[in-house]
Amino acid sequence: MVNPFIKSLVAAIVPIFIGWVFQKSSKLHLTKEKDKLELLSSFLAWPFERRHNALIEETFKNYFGFRFKCSEILYILKLQNPMYVFSLLKSSHRYLSYSENVGKFELSKELIDKDKFRRLSKLNLLRYWISAFISLMPVMYSPKLIGEHGISAIVTILVWSVFGLWLAMSFLWENYKMEDAKKVIEQQEFLANKSGGHRSLNTNCSSHF
Repeated sequence: MVNPFIKSLVAAIVPIFIGWVFQKSSKLHLTKEKDKLELLSSFLAWPFERRHNALIEETFKNYFGFRFKCSEILYILKLQNPMYVFSLLKSSHRYLSYSENVGKFELSKELIDKDKFRRLSKLNLLRYWISAFISLMPVMYSPKLIGEHGISAIVTILVWSVFGLWLAMSFLWENYKMEDAKKVIEQQEFLANKSGGHRSLNTNCSSHF
């Protein structure tokens, strides 16, 4: 018989471990994306300002799987770590909006509202623990269930475990996307503070052609 404390400990650690694995895989993905950017820069033959807007946008879409506007691309390429910002935007673009007037990315109202709810709502935290419980409970009792019900128990255990993991990962993934959006803002603010003020960047693509 497994100690109840051990069960609770496993239920708490496993989702955190899954989140850590996702974070590590994201870093490996970023390295591959950096190689793509180097190949892309070679293909387009810099400077970008001499290329047609549609070509820039379509080429970036083919390489990164997400369509950026020409003005956004030119702005990001002028940041200190453009590849990192591109990677962050792929997961968090719906929480950000690029302001043509200000010339930088800003947090959307949706992110601000969701982040406030996440910090204040105990129900959101409860969802995380329930999903972990749903995922791990069948596994803990699997020897007994399989012994009594055979193949049908195995199928039931797999279904419940996958469902619980899906709930837990959807919670973690949503948090990661919101944090990525904040990191994009931090990248901009870091450059602004380092240079002693926000840099004046020409991001009006139509003026380049």
